[in-house]
Amino acid sequence: MAQTKETLRGGEFPSREQTDESTELEREQIFEILSNKRRRYVIHYLKQRSGESDIPLREVVDQVAAWENNTEVSQLRTDERKTVYTALKQTHLPRLNEFGVVDYDQQRGEVTLDERAEQVQLYMEYVPEGDITWSQYYIGLSGVWWAITVGAWVGVPLLVSANWLAVSALFAGTFTLSSLAHFYIDRQSLIGSEGPPREMEYE
Repeated sequence: MAQTKETLRGGEFPSREQTDESTELEREQIFEILSNKRRRYVIHYLKQRSGESDIPLREVVDQVAAWENNTEVSQLRTDERKTVYTALKQTHLPRLNEFGVVDYDQQRGEVTLDERAEQVQLYMEYVPEGDITWSQYYIGLSGVWWAITVGAWVGVPLLVSANWLAVSALFAGTFTLSSLAHFYIDRQSLIGSEGPPREMEYE
């Protein structure tokens, strides 16, 4: 029997009712899920409360609205809450429920992170205007060391007389520190990491 499908902006994906929850999400589905900021905020918040179930919708709404408006929950206005509440209840939570990322009980107004949420992971590299990406940084760093190597090969006096044990240690140390910094920043950018979503820093 043909599998029931629904059409999304990114293509046709199996509906929740017809899909085994153990089935891996496809890349296009993950892009669809993460294409909206409010959905990212919902997943970020629920991952922070991983292990809890039946989280009241109002708590999810409050935190998403607070992040969206860059304020504290206690400082939210009624209209700010209402805007997010309507969008989450009518659009985003039903969509995440269809994908099997959350279990949304609309009647009880409760949300629980579902099994497929483990497949939705994201490292987002936010680059403020004027800054460079990590890939550009590593290319530049490699270029510097290649220039030093070529300089020594062609006989640049300062490089020829250099202590290459010290140079090698400096080379290894530079890449080690860069890798550690990259790892730390990526962990901070991970959905569900502590604190607010990192993308807020660049809004």
